[in-house]
Amino acid sequence: NLKTAMPVSQAKGVILLTAAKKNIPVYEFTPPQVKMLVAGSGRAEKIHVQKKIQAIFGMKDIPKPDDVADALAVALTYVFARNAWQDFLKHYNTRVELRPAFSHKKKNGQRSIIILKK
Repeated sequence: NLKTAMPVSQAKGVILLTAAKKNIPVYEFTPPQVKMLVAGSGRAEKIHVQKKIQAIFGMKDIPKPDDVADALAVALTYVFARNAWQDFLKHYNTRVELRPAFSHKKKNGQRSIIILKK
């Protein structure tokens, strides 16, 4: 979005500078990485990601505004990236199923996709 590109870039710069000064690690994920983990496809539509977040967190309704679902999806991606997912799965009574697919995870040398199931 050209209207928000400059303010977002400036905010990101301030955040990165502040984190660097305080030695706080920063993790960045691309939209396809987040979509792949949450919805099972790096090209998932926003509504698909929202519905998955709703199901994973046991929400009554789809999170609104859209940014809420985005933030939860990024946070969930971070949890999995930091290998803290086992605690998450226990807390939300969710299990992981690995299926052959194109993704960033490998099991026995094959690429797999992470599927979250209730």
